[in-house]
Amino acid sequence: MSGIASRRAAEEVVLAGEVRINGKVVESLGTQVDPEHDTVTVRGKRVAVAEHVIYIIMNKPKDYITTAKDEKDRRTVYDLLSIRERVFPIGRLDRNTTGVLLFTNDGFLATKLMHPSSEVKKEYHVSIDHSLDEAHRDKLCKGIYLEEGKTSPAEIVPIPGTKSKEIVVTIHEGRNRQVRRMFEALGYEIVHLNRISYGGLTAAGLAKGKWRFLTNQEIRSLKSLVGQSEGTPSASRAKTSRPAKRPGGQFGNDVKTGKPGKRPNGQFGKDTKTGRPGKRTGKPTGKDVKTGRPGKRDENTKHTVETKARTMRHRRSAGIGH
Repeated sequence: MSGIASRRAAEEVVLAGEVRINGKVVESLGTQVDPEHDTVTVRGKRVAVAEHVIYIIMNKPKDYITTAKDEKDRRTVYDLLSIRERVFPIGRLDRNTTGVLLFTNDGFLATKLMHPSSEVKKEYHVSIDHSLDEAHRDKLCKGIYLEEGKTSPAEIVPIPGTKSKEIVVTIHEGRNRQVRRMFEALGYEIVHLNRISYGGLTAAGLAKGKWRFLTNQEIRSLKSLVGQSEGTPSASRAKTSRPAKRPGGQFGNDVKTGKPGKRPNGQFGKDTKTGRPGKRTGKPTGKDVKTGRPGKRDENTKHTVETKARTMRHRRSAGIGH
């Protein structure tokens, strides 16, 4: 987010002793930083967190690499972006795959969207070299085995009028070249692969190679997929929490009114309506709120008190100390 390195490369920079916090070399990868009070430098250059969080959608064309730099000097998706801020892709598309590609500098949201537990759906238009067999369709729907294990079930919908050579595939995983490898494992060659949506967002109205900033509504939609509300801070700030609601009779403040939670009759503490001590049941000790007299005791309680009094009198007469 600060334009220094990827997360993995940043670990190498730390281990090489090139990072300092308040002038002191960082020796541990788990070192905590307060961006509002600490000064962080890398190779003597001060690092600052991005001030503006941005979100971009691109309609990726074919023959572009989803990376910032390519050792073979091939064209990258960053050649198509004309912005000064450093952003990174949310997931990747291989060189020959086209379609929806999202970018952001919101590391918190990006991590959530890409994590398998979020199960964010990606939808692809797949063109294959021959018709999809019904048995193979069933296998894809149940999950098939790749080198790293079995895939999660996919949604497979052949497009009418294409003799099952064109299919809409929906997955919620993000394995490397997953859709291509799924079909290749069953003996198919993909002629064309286009991602038509990511988390419900499409590239409608964008020509190949063009991009735009996401609207506020689209940003809210992405955040809602991972349980992040509109007011939730992004990557650079800690997530806040509010006290959970407490039903009547429980201790603590009510989150709506900020007042103490109601207590049922017979419980200790003040009643929130009258401001008086909560009523007590007839049996426990303590004063009754109506009469001001001690609460009633049952026979067992009375017997216990009298027995204790007799014991104390006996101890005093015998000269036994307290």
